[in-house]
Amino acid sequence: MSDLETLLPKKGAEQVQEKRTAETEHTQSSFAERKQKCLSMIEDAALDAVTDAKRYGAFLGVVSRFDRYSPNNQLLIFAQNPQATQLKDFDAWAKEGGTVKKGSHGVMILTPKDYTGKDGQKHRGYDVKSVFDIVAVDGVTPESKPERSQRELMKAVIHACPVTIYVADDYPEHAEIGAYFDPQEKCVYAKPGMSNEEMFTSLTQAAAHAELARTEGESYRPQNAAFAARSIACALAHRFDIPGDPVAIESVPSDLREMDSEEVRDKLKQVQGAVREMTARTGEETATGGKAGEERKVKEETTILKLNDYEKRVLIEALNDRRNDLIESDRCPYDVSDLLLRVIDAPTRKKKRDRDAR
Repeated sequence: MSDLETLLPKKGAEQVQEKRTAETEHTQSSFAERKQKCLSMIEDAALDAVTDAKRYGAFLGVVSRFDRYSPNNQLLIFAQNPQATQLKDFDAWAKEGGTVKKGSHGVMILTPKDYTGKDGQKHRGYDVKSVFDIVAVDGVTPESKPERSQRELMKAVIHACPVTIYVADDYPEHAEIGAYFDPQEKCVYAKPGMSNEEMFTSLTQAAAHAELARTEGESYRPQNAAFAARSIACALAHRFDIPGDPVAIESVPSDLREMDSEEVRDKLKQVQGAVREMTARTGEETATGGKAGEERKVKEETTILKLNDYEKRVLIEALNDRRNDLIESDRCPYDVSDLLLRVIDAPTRKKKRDRDAR
């Protein structure tokens, strides 16, 4: 082999290595630009969300549909495609038999990534990932939304609420709302005889106050939490497809509009976190139901209890206390909540007259 031949492969290898290094640097530069673009979009989207009631309502719609996404990713979705309903990446859609349409623009979101730094310690960073809405995908059918009866909606609200809801016979007549959260008693009081729409509107806002009080602790003030509570109720109404928009946002407070992006994001996180927690409670309840639950009820033996009014009240109070204990210990309260509803709705039967007394 000549000296020239020995040199040619070496020279070629150096050229390949230089090309790979250039490609890596270009990829890193492109990634850094995409990441910076996402960070800028997050800051701008927060300010855009509180511009007016219409934009804020669109933001709450995103929060209701993508409650499992991080607050920053919800803002990214709002900034890029606020009408999106189902978002997945190329591979996820392909597993479902879907093909992303040519020329479709994805939504950039941030995904966590752990890495080892130069100091040898584990750190967490973020990658930029593109996801696509279902309208940009061929070969898949949109998920149908479940139809819920009024009773199911009320069960969802009860499950979402972190405290017990009582119907108060002595509810204040002058009260402008149909339900309120009592911070001292740590429960929600509801007015009897409300219509279904009024009940949902009132209870969701009262439940939202209870959730905010749970997370904010001693710093919770009802008057300061009013807009956040209505925002949470509005997002839940979107989530449950309540017709007529009963909890609409009519205006955005001026002090919120005057805040900088970081301050706005802190305020929005209160709403985003509460919606996520409350939706998770209703979601777990739904996941444990369905046909499997119905089949289980059919196979199990049933016990019939005959209770007088006093005994029924004692049982309801005991179930309420048990539900509160489960919530406070971060344990699932759904079986107890369901049993509580069944006791409350249990039919009454009048005593038959003694034939001998006729």
